[in-house]
Amino acid sequence: MNQCSIHNVAFGGDGVGRIYGLAVFVPFTLPGELVEVDIIQKKKNFAKAKLQTIVEKSPDRVTPPCPYFGKCGGCQLQHASYRLQLELKQKFVQDSLRRIGNIHYPVPPVTPSSTPFGYRRHISLKLKLSGKSFKLGFTTVDGSHIPVNSCLLLEADEKNHPIIPFLQDVFSKVDPTLPLSESIIKIIKHSKERYLITCSLLSPIPVKEQERLKNTLSSNPSIAGWILKTPTQLLESGDIGPSFIHNDLTFTYSPFGFVQNHPEQSGLIYDWTLKSNSHSKKILDLYCGIGISSLLLAKDGKKVIGVELNPISIELANQNAKQNHIEDAEFVCDSAEGATRKILKSFKPDALILNPPKAGIAPEILKELKNSSIEVITYISCNPPTLARDLAHLALEGFELDDLQAFDMFPQTTHVEVTARLVRKKITAHLA
Repeated sequence: MNQCSIHNVAFGGDGVGRIYGLAVFVPFTLPGELVEVDIIQKKKNFAKAKLQTIVEKSPDRVTPPCPYFGKCGGCQLQHASYRLQLELKQKFVQDSLRRIGNIHYPVPPVTPSSTPFGYRRHISLKLKLSGKSFKLGFTTVDGSHIPVNSCLLLEADEKNHPIIPFLQDVFSKVDPTLPLSESIIKIIKHSKERYLITCSLLSPIPVKEQERLKNTLSSNPSIAGWILKTPTQLLESGDIGPSFIHNDLTFTYSPFGFVQNHPEQSGLIYDWTLKSNSHSKKILDLYCGIGISSLLLAKDGKKVIGVELNPISIELANQNAKQNHIEDAEFVCDSAEGATRKILKSFKPDALILNPPKAGIAPEILKELKNSSIEVITYISCNPPTLARDLAHLALEGFELDDLQAFDMFPQTTHVEVTARLVRKKITAHLA
């Protein structure tokens, strides 16, 4: 056993200390703590260790309220005060900008969530055979499966919302000989106290099992609707079209598709995007999803073209435009790489919105911007390292960082959402 002082927390949540000059990563530790650890993996430049004893605790250490914390892989920071969580996320963004992008921009404090627990719009549970019955649970930090009866990120007071124990009971009675392990059961908040349940099952189920699941799910008054989907079957009942309202617009989304998981924080990001484009007139919205930003901007008087590769999302974007009576937004089903050059030439937008997946922006898209009509770029990122990389590339294409704000989209985890506004650099003529 070794003793070390923790001086930092790395992006990902592990505390960082040193033993004999070697950097050591220790999960569930905080800056300022003195800990005893066992080295479990040693590489040339770093080591990984398991926490054994906390000799000196940080004043920011709190007791995690979740009984699964430390085993379930969903949360990394429940042991830290919320104040420290926000400070760490600010530092994650600052460090990424400086280390990866060589960008020395002062990152402001992270916008906090008013609900550090119970904020998620939906969660997904995996079905696994355990003994002679199926159990619902999450993937653990070591890659195994842990059955759960609650998730405090979905409901802060699970005693008054016992939806997970109910579903555990429902699926424990499913025929254990059916090949359903790895199936996904999704719980979506339909309204304040009701849920939509989707069951993506990997194998067809017999009629008798269908009837039992239909009757049991329909009997629970807290379930507004449910969907059972197998490779050959589709059963559904109740209200299965989830939606939400922002700025007086109604957005319908697919229960099987992507939608931001924190209603409050995602609303703030939509508003930040509107403000960032207050003077823009024609906007290209890449990775537009179901068209939320596009339609909010079109409602604000902008002409917008949204691009999204997922055809279901594009169908919903057009449906959302129609149901909100918005005509100045057009949606294109294509990849960002496939559509950008053509739209830049034909539409000649003065502003661009980028909301890419975790991997960031493809280099060929960034290069298209140098000689384009784009004057303002709004970049929404879920991954500070790739954001920093892309901001550095955009600087080479003639854009400079004008504004930046981080939002705590996922309290209790190390994830942080960042919005950045870039403007085209002004070329100053120098007279001889």
